[in-house]
Amino acid sequence: MGQASRTSPHFEDTPLTIMKRICARLATGAVSPIAKEGKLILKADITSISVKAYDATGTLITSTTPSKTDVWYDTLQTADVWTAVAQGGNFLYDVPATMFPSGNEMVTLEVTVTLTSTEPVRAVWEVPVINLNQS
Repeated sequence: MGQASRTSPHFEDTPLTIMKRICARLATGAVSPIAKEGKLILKADITSISVKAYDATGTLITSTTPSKTDVWYDTLQTADVWTAVAQGGNFLYDVPATMFPSGNEMVTLEVTVTLTSTEPVRAVWEVPVINLNQS
């Protein structure tokens, strides 16, 4: 997973839903549909989750610590909205609008999942943010 996912352009001051399959070598779930990703991370594997938003200069905009019970799935999700994630996902987070306060910039979202083994697992999204005249 060593590269950022690029989202479609997104409007400022508007929430965004991000979804992904996040795996780790030291996780205890089933093997990912793409074996080289490792095993699916289970809720029991997670100590904490943080989501941080950075502007184009690398300055922290804001951060949150969502509850694993609210954003994590122990089984691979493949139906409905999950069809947007090839072969399914296990992480879904509704990014608050406060993470996109300004348009005409790129926001980088960094999700860090800290496992009970203390290993950090990261997923990164680059979000081009469009200015809204009314915002």
